[in-house]
Amino acid sequence: MKPDFNILLENSHQLISHILNNGLTPLKKNLDQIELQTRKLVAKASKDDSGIDSRAHYLLANKGFDAEHISQVLNNLTLNYTYEYQQPISDTDIEASLNTELDSIIYHSFEKSKSQTAKDNSDSYENSIYDSWEKTKQRILEELVQYSINVDDVNNTNNSIHQNTNIDYQIGFNPNHVFSFENQTSSITKKKKYAEVIEKFNNARIKDESFSLITNLKKCALELDSSTPNNSTNGYKINSIVESWELLSSIINEQELSKFKKSDKNGLYNYSIIDKERGTPMNAIDSIEIRKMITEGAKKYLENFFWKWIENKIVKNPKEAMLGGKPGVIQKIRAFLNITFKKYGEWENPIFELINNVPVWAQIYYLIRSGHYNEALKYVLSIEHELRSREEDSNFVDYFKAWLESPERKLSKYLRNRLLTEWNEHIRYIIDPVTNEIHGDPFKYALYKIIGRCDMTYKKIPGDIVMPTVEDYLWFHLILVQESHLTDEPNQERYGLREMSQTMQQFGPGFFQKGLQWFYVLLICGEFEKAVAYLFSIEKYQVEAVHFAIVLAYYSLLKVPLKPNNLETGLLTMDKTSNIVQFNFSRLIHQYCRSLKTFDTSTILNYIYIIALYGIDYSAKRNIYYSDIFYQSGKYYTDLTYMYLCEVILERNEFIDPKGEANIEGTKVLQDVENHSKLIYIHSPQEFIEKITKVAAQQCNDDGRINDAIVLFNMAKEYNTVISLLNKQLGDAIAQYKYSNTFISNDISLSPTKSTLSPNKVTIKYSDPLNRPMSSKNGRVPLTTKPKKDDTTSTKKIGNNDISRLMSQSLNDTIKVKTGPNYDIISVDMAEKILSYYLQQQYICNTISEKNRSTCTILIGLLKFMNYWKENKLEQAIHVFETLSLIPFDGDMAAIMKKANEFRSLDENITKNFPEILVIIMSCVHNMWCQYKQSSYNDETRQAKMLELQRKARVIVVFAGSIQFRMPGDIYSKISEMEVHMQ
Repeated sequence: MKPDFNILLENSHQLISHILNNGLTPLKKNLDQIELQTRKLVAKASKDDSGIDSRAHYLLANKGFDAEHISQVLNNLTLNYTYEYQQPISDTDIEASLNTELDSIIYHSFEKSKSQTAKDNSDSYENSIYDSWEKTKQRILEELVQYSINVDDVNNTNNSIHQNTNIDYQIGFNPNHVFSFENQTSSITKKKKYAEVIEKFNNARIKDESFSLITNLKKCALELDSSTPNNSTNGYKINSIVESWELLSSIINEQELSKFKKSDKNGLYNYSIIDKERGTPMNAIDSIEIRKMITEGAKKYLENFFWKWIENKIVKNPKEAMLGGKPGVIQKIRAFLNITFKKYGEWENPIFELINNVPVWAQIYYLIRSGHYNEALKYVLSIEHELRSREEDSNFVDYFKAWLESPERKLSKYLRNRLLTEWNEHIRYIIDPVTNEIHGDPFKYALYKIIGRCDMTYKKIPGDIVMPTVEDYLWFHLILVQESHLTDEPNQERYGLREMSQTMQQFGPGFFQKGLQWFYVLLICGEFEKAVAYLFSIEKYQVEAVHFAIVLAYYSLLKVPLKPNNLETGLLTMDKTSNIVQFNFSRLIHQYCRSLKTFDTSTILNYIYIIALYGIDYSAKRNIYYSDIFYQSGKYYTDLTYMYLCEVILERNEFIDPKGEANIEGTKVLQDVENHSKLIYIHSPQEFIEKITKVAAQQCNDDGRINDAIVLFNMAKEYNTVISLLNKQLGDAIAQYKYSNTFISNDISLSPTKSTLSPNKVTIKYSDPLNRPMSSKNGRVPLTTKPKKDDTTSTKKIGNNDISRLMSQSLNDTIKVKTGPNYDIISVDMAEKILSYYLQQQYICNTISEKNRSTCTILIGLLKFMNYWKENKLEQAIHVFETLSLIPFDGDMAAIMKKANEFRSLDENITKNFPEILVIIMSCVHNMWCQYKQSSYNDETRQAKMLELQRKARVIVVFAGSIQFRMPGDIYSKISEMEVHMQ
């Protein structure tokens, strides 16, 4: 039987199964290792045995084996050459293998790290470029005003109710509307009138005084708006902005609120709408208390507006009214009925039900329509006998009385069931539900529907008798609205302000008449964000839209994003987490301020302060009432206010007063902002410096407006930073000589040429991404470095204000000498005076680092040295350079090497320019040597001077060689060439 090797392999594995069970990994040998072990076994087997045990012979013999014969045969066999090496086999070096694997791992780790670092660097660079581009794009767009604030149609976003894409619905939502920047007299007058109100409003907030903002804005609108209500026979329509202000005042109940002072938030009353679970603001319509306030306020306004129209109509039609005597409300309604429904002494409509020749249901309806509920009850009680004598109307008095006496205008379940029975038996058929034909008194139908909230699936009275206008239609819906937490009501009978809003938005603005109707429909429905956005889309009312937004923000009725995107141009946005419409209030205010370019700065700032209404005082102890989300949002709006303030200040250059002076203590700088610091949560001069002055200074520095940055940092008492900026200015001035062919020519003799620059001034170019031209506004007095006859700046002792004036002069000097909008000028004399004054004041000097002081001194000396060289005053130039002790001309090699080592610690503004400085000093030494060499006098003094100059040239070369790793090759070769020529 042939052996089955697979079985043998399996059996061999089973032999060691008890070893594998202990968790050890079995050793696997390759063929070479097996061969090596086999040879070792062969070697052992080939060894001669000492002999066979005699007892084995007897054992084998008993079994029939001839042990002696077999031994002889085996001894004749030779196994030494059974196996031969086919190729050399080396032993396995485990240590070397592990080392190789370790090296491989380290190598791959380095490669992976290198690749990841390169990728991170590339991503970081791209993100930096992207962020920089986004910021620049935003600033350019805002500066040029080449984009619009889009009014996004969020009504159709994530809401199945608003899928009706009616073309008329888009009326007014023009995405291309922007603020009007025209200088028309009417536009400027309107903005100026409203700005005066905002100024008074902010002043009242500072003093913690109550201020009726809507009332004052309405007075302003009255002066501007020449339109009057439509008093036509068929309508009493809200068609003016004045009436819209009155509507909003009634909704907010400002007359009642004006009795109270502000609450804990700056200027806000106790109408802050906060989501208690998330601690974040929510829409006004999401609060049941606010919904009740809006419903009652809007209903009251529509009733008062209707009553005024009735009285006006009676006055215009005294003959038809037949009022007479001292009429009350009931008599006036009767007179109104005479005017409206009587003709030639008879009631025009035969379907009216009459009692004592009066259309009783119309009389009751118009009493409650005009808001006279007590008079309506009085009238019903006066005809109670007649009503109870009529079978169908016998219970109406009970229903009406119970309805009026209920605080929520709601019948008890028992009375409502009785009323619904009568409704289904008699009243509902007054109007055919299919054809809408009227078969009875429609006012009776309307009263039963209002009192019992009957058939809530159909909230309309057909025909034009009961509801001839949109205002009647809205009032009818409002009186049906009931806000309740109860859930036992059927879904079809639940009708609150939110349901009313959804119903109205199904129709959209196209259903209503053009103009302001859709605006006040949205106001009445509590959709304040959409209302302001719609009003803004009408170019005629953009200014009013801004101030409606301010009012709603002041009373915390305008929901804003927790952190609006600065690049978002839309006024309306949708919160993706809560699907709540939000209004980009800060964007609207910021853009409106852009349209006020012709106004003074204080007017613009008064609007910026209002953004802080959504901010918080995060410098004070944190209020535990705020959630983390609300706290971060408030902090963002506060910081956003500071950013916009700095932006306005920097654009207007208003940090210097009209006399060109600035107060170094920062208490009188930006006087307007400081006077309103309470509104932006700033409580001290130091806090003002930290949050406004320093931020503005840093922004100037980032924009390359170094002189303005110096002025502002000086105001902020950042004297060390002032010297650092001066050093940068001086270093940039020296850098203008870099690689200039004027100073590095192919000719050995380097001599200065005439320059367009004056001896004590150098032009410094900076980059402004917006390419904004500098202006000489505010009446700054230009100062020159050369004193005039009546100028004592250079002779009198310099003080703090004079330092600020010196630093602010550059913009005025620039206007006279610059050739483009991107040039700024600094005077060496100015820098020297500033440094000198700082060093004279001990408290200032102590705040400036030793390195900055020495650097500024060296840079001023270097510029003087260059100016002497440009004027070909070589001896003075060399003398000034020697006083700076940058190169030890009188020292030995050890001193030179010491200075070369110290060179590493010099400020960058010196080291980056040093190669060109060496070329110039070498050219001075070389040209002086040439002058002595060409001299006709041959005396010892001349020879000594030439030797001294040769020694100095040699020191310059040695020093340059000591720092050669920092020197461009062409400059070093030029220095060496001049030194060789001198030798």
